[in-house]
This record gives sequence, C-alpha cells and structure tokens, in this order.
Amino acid sequence: LYSYRFGDGHGVWSEIYTFRTQATEDGDFNFLFFGDQQIGAGDGTQIDADGWDRTVTTATEMFPDTDFLVSSGDQVNRAYNRKQYAGWFSPEELTTYPIMPIVGNHDAASFADYFNVPNETGLGGDSEGSDYYFTYENTLFMALNSQSSDIAEHKEAMELAIAANPDATHRIVLLHKSLYSSADHALDEDVLALRAGLVPVFDELDIDAVLMGHDHVYVRTYQMEGDRVVNEITYNEEEEAVNPDGTVYLTGNSASDSKYYEMQEPAVYERYSAVALQLEEPTYMNVEVTDDSLIFTTYKISDLSVVDEYSIVKTKDKK
Repeated sequence: LYSYRFGDGHGVWSEIYTFRTQATEDGDFNFLFFGDQQIGAGDGTQIDADGWDRTVTTATEMFPDTDFLVSSGDQVNRAYNRKQYAGWFSPEELTTYPIMPIVGNHDAASFADYFNVPNETGLGGDSEGSDYYFTYENTLFMALNSQSSDIAEHKEAMELAIAANPDATHRIVLLHKSLYSSADHALDEDVLALRAGLVPVFDELDIDAVLMGHDHVYVRTYQMEGDRVVNEITYNEEEEAVNPDGTVYLTGNSASDSKYYEMQEPAVYERYSAVALQLEEPTYMNVEVTDDSLIFTTYKISDLSVVDEYSIVKTKDKK
C-alpha cells in the first residue's frame, strides 16, 4: 500500500491519496483501454469531463482489481488548456490506478508536462516525448509516438524493448493514430504512410495486438499479415483463435462521449474489418491476459452490454 500527496513548494499540500499494487500467483492480469477522451471537443469541458468520469467509474466498478489503465491519446482537445486537463484528471479513480497514456496529436505539445512515462527510448519523437515501453507480468507493451513518421526509429525502439525483454510471452503495441479504421481518418495520408511503414515491422517482430484511437470509432480487424487478411485461422470450441498468424488491430471509440466521426463507405474498410461500428455512445475495452491467452472485450457504458469479444490462445509450441 502506497500513500502520496502533492505540494506546491510553499507549504500547501493536497489531501493524502493511496493505491495498492496487485500480486498474482499465476501471472494473470487485466487492464482497461479507453479511446480518445478529448476533453473540450464536445458540448463543453465540464460535460466531457462528466462523461469521462462516468466511464472510468463504470469500468473500474466492473473490474475493481484491474492492474492499470491505458489511454489511447488525445486526452484533451487543446494541448495547453489547463481546464481541459483538470477535467481529464477529475475522476477520483485516477488517483488509485496507474495510468499508461499515449501521446495524441491534440495533446502532443504538452504531453510531457503532464505525464511521466517509463523507459523512454529517445527514439520516434521530439519535444512531445519519444517511444517508450514497459512490462507487466508476461507481457511487453510498446507505446509509439505516432506524431513521428520515422519508421526506422520506431523499429529501433521496439527492437530495443524486445532485446531487453526477450522472454515476454505477449507483445502489444500502443499507438494513437489508427492504422486500420473506418471513419474520417481512415484515408488520411499520414495514417496510410504509417500503415505502409509499420505493418511490415509488426509482422517481423511478431506483435500480437495493436491498440489504437484517433478515429473515434470502434474497429477490430481480422488477423492481418503483410496488409492482407490471414484466411487460415484455427478456432477451438470456445471460438478462440488458436495460434493465429499475424496481428489483430483494435481501435477504441470515444470514452467520454465528446466526439464521434462519421463512417466511410464500406468499400474503404470492409477488406480488413471483422467488426466496424459507430455506436455514438461511450465504450471501453477490458483486456484479460493469461500465460497463454489474450481476451479483448469491449463494453457499452449505457447498459454494460458486450459490443465485441475476441480471444487469442497460444499453445506451448507457439509461445
């Protein structure tokens, strides 16, 4: 159990907050993934903050033992707007769970002022921060700064992380700009350039899943390899993908209800999308990790119903 408080250097202190680290005997854990909150992009900063607070509260009440939270980037709409950041940090639960943020295009300029991330590589970034990585139990997480289009540096950062953690069972990439989405940003020039450059790298480095945001829509791709759908997938009786080739790409919708984008024509995304939905209501994803599986389950905030679920199982010879 840890206790902490904040001071201004002049004798003024906040209240005391606490958080507890988790420990498991079998190494299983889960984390929560939230799509762009972009506080201030909707009908008002306070309205957006209230929506974000409702999502965080709902998600952590459903999964109180979750180990950490991941935000897909664009935490706020305007980088230097303190009221928007105050709205983002307003949920009480954010004082008791570790937060792993991704730099987005809207908050890039002030990202490093608000977040202190581990294992920064100095690669794939500039003043907004660089690519970083961390491990949790058996999983290696690599967070890339998609403001940078330097594919060679992103690859070097991932190779560095993998070399430092060669025994990780699962490899997950965190990225703001969605490489495979279905709404306004699906055909952006910078997105297509990142797709062309990063997908071959993910194939080479055996990335299991990529979690993304940016397009304010929910998309789960098929297993993708070389920008093509992997057609030969074995499923067990529970309809879990067993030792699938390639990578699955998941894009999270808005977690605050601040903004949604219109879907493109199906011809744009149906080639790679197993699921593509614009629900126009907040969602979040729970990711359950075991020694041999990854389970991605997305929920509506309004009624806690399941939007989508996808599972990958690795047998011992695949790990």
